[in-house]
Amino acid sequence: MTLDSALVPTVNSTQDSSDPAIQTRNFSIRKGRQTVIGALSLDIPVGALFVVSGRFASGKTALLLALAGRLRGFSGTATVFGHSLRSGGGQVRHVSALAETPIVNRLDDDLTVERQIAAALVLRQPWWKPLVTHKAVALCLVRVNALLREVDARAGDLLGKRAAGLPRLIGTDRIVCLQPLDRAVLGVVVALIGRPRLLIVDDVDTLRDTDDRTRAWAALLTLRIAGWHDLTIAASGQDPKELFEILERIDDVQPAPARPVCLLDLDSAERTLTALTRKA
Repeated sequence: MTLDSALVPTVNSTQDSSDPAIQTRNFSIRKGRQTVIGALSLDIPVGALFVVSGRFASGKTALLLALAGRLRGFSGTATVFGHSLRSGGGQVRHVSALAETPIVNRLDDDLTVERQIAAALVLRQPWWKPLVTHKAVALCLVRVNALLREVDARAGDLLGKRAAGLPRLIGTDRIVCLQPLDRAVLGVVVALIGRPRLLIVDDVDTLRDTDDRTRAWAALLTLRIAGWHDLTIAASGQDPKELFEILERIDDVQPAPARPVCLLDLDSAERTLTALTRKA
């Protein structure tokens, strides 16, 4: 499957492919006198699904925003695709993107799907090219839906169903009228237009329906885009039990290879990284 060039990232050839996507040493986040995250040392491989779990207010969002270069007030060292979080925050922001995060980058309820996609495309164009054509938006939407169908089929294998039920985005639908899973998918789609190497999906638990959460985890686990083999995903949830259920069954099905999964449980006293899969 091929995607529009607007969705295919350029590869940073200066980084060794064996280097981790995310690496931290004694990384801490403080808010005033309070330590939000304390002394983490992580090595997240390229192409992994990095899952941060923990109770409400455990620091999940703060950690993900910091690793995406959107939060200050940290100590220790961290690199994202070889870029230092301390001295190269601009480069980190360039290679990372946030799916919809209500506090930081909420989708515009007054827009339609196609207008939201158009706005994302405009942001990635040179300043002297402030408009996009209807054809470019329509082509992007067609190819995005092709990607969703492919992910749907793979996630369906994992869920033991013919199809997992991922939505098909319709350009004229208003964002305020979208169902929660539709909206979550659009948030990811808009983020992918920015050609990131690190995709941040904060709080999958905002999807209240169990089936929706299961489908979302299955999609993140199996998401593959032609020519885009180094996309790393960092996601969070209070208790990603639906993901654990999928991983228990993963050897019994034959979808496209699943991402390696790394879990950081912020409720654990050790706060060490656990590899849940060894698949590439």
